[in-house]
Amino acid sequence: MPQKVSNEDFEFDQFLEGFKKRVYDAFCDNIDTPGVVTEIDEAIKRTNIYLQSNTKKVTLLEKAYISIIKPLNSMGLEYDVIESSSSEAAVLTAITKFRD
Repeated sequence: MPQKVSNEDFEFDQFLEGFKKRVYDAFCDNIDTPGVVTEIDEAIKRTNIYLQSNTKKVTLLEKAYISIIKPLNSMGLEYDVIESSSSEAAVLTAITKFRD
């Protein structure tokens, strides 16, 4: 049985779609690195808020991780992810490493 999508899930997904577009636009705007970093910071904050929700979905957390890591990699920043026994734990570990 599919899980019900909550308003929080939908809003977070919409934020991530907008985030990807804003990052793309910032890179196209003469490689606006400060703009990209500002967007990444906001995405991390929004992801942390979403992590506190009761309805968090692993697929959305994976989407957040991928959406955040791609521009970081484009700027030459790489993060190692420690393998974990569960996919949710791996995603949570990766996202929390951004805040360290």
